[in-house]
Amino acid sequence: LGSLRRTRPRVTESEAKHAKRTKPEASEDSDSETDSTALDDVDEDDEVLQEIRSSRGQSTGTMPVHALPLYSLLTPERQQLVFEPPPDGHRLIVVATNVAETSLTIPNIRFVVDSGKVKTKIYDPATGASSFEIVWISQASAEQRAGRAGRVAPGHCYRLYSSQVFSSMQPFATPDILTRPIDEVVLMLKSYLGSTPLSRFPLPTTPSPIAIEAAECRLITLGALEELSRSSSEDKIRTITRAGRWMARLPLPARFARMLLFADQHQLMPYAVILVAALSVPDLFVTNIQPTEPDTVEEKSEGQTKSTIEDFRANFAQQFVRRKADLYFGDLSVLLGTVCCLERYAAQLHGLSDPEPGILEFCGGRKQVSRDPDAALRMLTERCGVRWNAYKEIRQLRRQLTDILNANIPDLGLALDLTLPRPTPDQVQQLRQLFLVGSPCHLATKFDLPVEGLPAKDRKRLRHAYRVPGVRGPVFVDPSSPLARENYPYLAFLELHKSAKPFLRTVCAIDPRWIPFLAPHNYRVDGLVLSDNPESTERPDSTQSHSPVLCTNTESDVDTDEDVRDHDHTQSDVDSKKPLSRP
Repeated sequence: LGSLRRTRPRVTESEAKHAKRTKPEASEDSDSETDSTALDDVDEDDEVLQEIRSSRGQSTGTMPVHALPLYSLLTPERQQLVFEPPPDGHRLIVVATNVAETSLTIPNIRFVVDSGKVKTKIYDPATGASSFEIVWISQASAEQRAGRAGRVAPGHCYRLYSSQVFSSMQPFATPDILTRPIDEVVLMLKSYLGSTPLSRFPLPTTPSPIAIEAAECRLITLGALEELSRSSSEDKIRTITRAGRWMARLPLPARFARMLLFADQHQLMPYAVILVAALSVPDLFVTNIQPTEPDTVEEKSEGQTKSTIEDFRANFAQQFVRRKADLYFGDLSVLLGTVCCLERYAAQLHGLSDPEPGILEFCGGRKQVSRDPDAALRMLTERCGVRWNAYKEIRQLRRQLTDILNANIPDLGLALDLTLPRPTPDQVQQLRQLFLVGSPCHLATKFDLPVEGLPAKDRKRLRHAYRVPGVRGPVFVDPSSPLARENYPYLAFLELHKSAKPFLRTVCAIDPRWIPFLAPHNYRVDGLVLSDNPESTERPDSTQSHSPVLCTNTESDVDTDEDVRDHDHTQSDVDSKKPLSRP
């Protein structure tokens, strides 16, 4: 009996008095003895609790909850669920990011709970690193969130912060020009202003001098700008080059445009276009399988196979880095191999190519022409852990870049080849050099590991650490990268992201002998032969005697079918047999 009493819901004093007042009086012939048994007391308490429980349910109007998530990376089908009416007798609760703040309006939302926080990407112009941080929103965003309540009927917004916190918020959010790299903005303005300093241009929101200086230095390193002379004033005379004018015509970051500038050698342009398109679209792969509570037998059976699907996706990515040359290519090999594989499968579904064995059979793809090619292709992308929307964006960007390059380079003749073969080991090395051409400011060297006076735990942790100029302390390769457990002496990376530890994302191994020719400090394109017409669409010639050219390989150090295992790499392991041809 004691245990039963301890597990009962807590009853307030007012509720107990109300229940006793409303209880009917006992009849005259009822037992009025004072020594009632404990079991009778328990039955009486049960009646009181049942009455209180029923009164609570009637007063609060509790209903079963139908909760749904909503964020940008969610599939369109799951996003569409928030617009459908909930099941009968259920209350709809949408747990959303700030995508529901301005992007869309969910019907029949009566109440909004505003946390006052937002996760945003913060860029550090000093180190070039980016990180996601949770910060307070602005007053304008708070008003916008409150306006989501009661769009079709009266509603209310519950703010989980005080009015004092609201008054301390910024009136408006910080403009993107102050929180992101402005390389493309500087390059576009320089194409119109020439040598006029950007500090004299009346921008609505002027970036900081540090951000402008950092962007101009990066563009000088890429060969898009050149510094003519140093005047006595504080402003430096910097003007756009012919290569910079050509790069400004492409709707791409300057580093990717530079890659395409030097890609028309050794038949690299088809692969470079796919690679640039894949690098321009973030989050191609699904990081993990979203955990859901199984409600039906089918969902339970699907939950039992989650580990199998994760293993399959890992094996799918690993097959693109089995050759030693592909492993040197790192994350770029996985990106390029995945897109080419799906493109070949799309051509097969449309009847444009014959079925090919190997990768498609491993993925479980169909060998015959499909009546619904898009549905079959989408099924394969989901099975391989590829986001369908990201893949469609890559395909669209590839078509756009192909058309733009053909318009700017009349003699190029670039076609949209869906059956592009796998690059040869020599082409893979040249693509690595091409990535270095576009990443002269994003180089990492192996972290010098002190042997004496360091605990064994720290030595193990720093075994795979790297050093990046301008960043204090060691940095690490992203755990999802094929090079996360390798020890190459030099790496080129796409971005530096800070979370619990600083991580390098999208990396590939490089030979340090390439750096003096393909990525020297303050590199300038001096040997371009250009026309005098500034509006000419002629592409700068990147094969002149004084401009960097990609290496031509005479020998191959690649074992095509070799399984690469986890081991330490010395400098001689990376392209030791391939001399770099001097430009």
